[in-house]
Amino acid sequence: MVGPFNTRRLPSLRISPLGLIPKKTPGECRLIHHLSFPFGKSVNSHIPKIASSVHYASIDDAIMIDASLWGVQASVRFLKHSVQL
Repeated sequence: MVGPFNTRRLPSLRISPLGLIPKKTPGECRLIHHLSFPFGKSVNSHIPKIASSVHYASIDDAIMIDASLWGVQASVRFLKHSVQL
């Protein structure tokens, strides 16, 4: 066996623990790869917040895209027939 070392031989190496989480069914478990451990030095901590945020399109976004592709008249006709209020 080699180690422990006084210096990190591979400074960019990140090792994340594996774990078992019990499922609702007795005797069954789910394997997880804990990419958020250890806090501040994990795989996830090196992902910029802007790259990990989620933004869902709204109906307004869909209407604008549709109108730009097919024209306003066609979009209004399509919406009248496809959306029931």
